[in-house]
Amino acid sequence: MRLLIISCRKRAAHYVKSLEQQGVAFDLLCEINLVTQPPYAEREYSGALIDQAILLDARQGDESLLELLKSILPTLDIQARPRSLRDDTEDLKLETFLKACHLFPSRSVRLQDRVSIKLSTLISTDPSFVSPRQSTTLNLSKSGCLLTNPPRLATGDKLWISFVDLDDPSPILCEIRRFSKPQIPDQRPEIGVRFIKAKSSQLEKLQYLILEEMITSSKQPLKISEKP
Repeated sequence: MRLLIISCRKRAAHYVKSLEQQGVAFDLLCEINLVTQPPYAEREYSGALIDQAILLDARQGDESLLELLKSILPTLDIQARPRSLRDDTEDLKLETFLKACHLFPSRSVRLQDRVSIKLSTLISTDPSFVSPRQSTTLNLSKSGCLLTNPPRLATGDKLWISFVDLDDPSPILCEIRRFSKPQIPDQRPEIGVRFIKAKSSQLEKLQYLILEEMITSSKQPLKISEKP
């Protein structure tokens, strides 16, 4: 059994000490977004101890990610204990929580690679982005997207795209990776592109859009593998 602790080490000190004494494996993460990145995204967890105070310095989307995490794992909130509160109180809560985790199938959590979403997009083969043509993003991942109405290009060609509704719509340099059959008859093939050069703030916003789409989508928001 392995647990996930999302907290700073100082606030989680009592829980860390108790788990170490009991020989329970755990990963301590000081940022919630790390749970979606290697190696943690590939590991299996039976429960999570979560410090709500970590949201005070959260990035956009962190609260939604925490909500998703709570929906698939048993969780125990880490509380800042006043001096008058005996350790026995927290120990009892932790003991009850660990019993529940032992009965829970371990799960590895990974965000979907791609979501269906429609975003107004401008595209151009000109680095100066003069006279761009109108397009629509049909699906999105953290590394690329699928676009409609492309100019006549070939796989490997470079393209600049602008997501009109982003806070920062400055052009993103992309490379054409594939062509797809159009969803609308009599239109040009759709193109799949990979982001080559984008601002970190733009990529964070796109990741947030992906996460929000997962929450509102009727599909399973997270890919979950279980072991009994």
